[in-house]
Amino acid sequence: MRRANPLVLEVLRGIARDGRAQNAWLGYLALQGLALFLWWPPEHDLYHVLATGNPPDTLTAVVIALGATLAYYSLRAGAEELPLPGQHPLAQWVLGTPLSLPRILGGYLGGHLLQSLHAVALSSPLLLAAFSVAGGSWAGIGWSLATVLAQAAFYRLVGALLHCTIGRRRTLTLVSLRVALLLGYAVTPFLLPAANHLMVAYRLFNPPATAGAPAFPEALGFVLLYVALGAAAALALGARLAHLRRVARAGDAR
Repeated sequence: MRRANPLVLEVLRGIARDGRAQNAWLGYLALQGLALFLWWPPEHDLYHVLATGNPPDTLTAVVIALGATLAYYSLRAGAEELPLPGQHPLAQWVLGTPLSLPRILGGYLGGHLLQSLHAVALSSPLLLAAFSVAGGSWAGIGWSLATVLAQAAFYRLVGALLHCTIGRRRTLTLVSLRVALLLGYAVTPFLLPAANHLMVAYRLFNPPATAGAPAFPEALGFVLLYVALGAAAALALGARLAHLRRVARAGDAR
């Protein structure tokens, strides 16, 4: 039987320990809780909801907050600003081990998925609280989480690619990460609305009156788009890591 991927095992061990990444997510949980508080309907609005069947935007707000915070968390983790306790840099796996690049990238993405699922699990009480007042369907919750996770994987790869490319320039990396998130949320509504999580999340829980059903096709399109973007980012990252390994081996051969 093939041994478990060491990058995945490293994440499993790191999740169970306290560290900077866990503390950062607690701060992002506070932002999600603030969204829940601000969009929690007043008592008199609940009577309006019952009378009109028009749900509040509480769940939409929390899902959007979860998507934005997890995307930013993933960017910072990819750029190695938020390593888990005991987690080794990606370049160290490439340059210091005989593992193949596909195995390293597979373990890297597998570990990221575990870390993201752990973060979503910590946010689940806020999601359930929002669901309790906003209503909706479990299918809608499932699709919303799929969009959040697909987007987070893409941003994790973008963060890693930026770090491997300009990581030694800390200020430039810091600015590039924030610009990447800003472009993803502020520019896509005008250039590529299907790639904007705010718009997709809103339509998922507030479909047009003529549709008669939640906008699951839009959510599916969003997921497929970010899977494709993530595959392109993974190929670019793999090429960059291969270059770093070739340069290191050429230097050792001299």
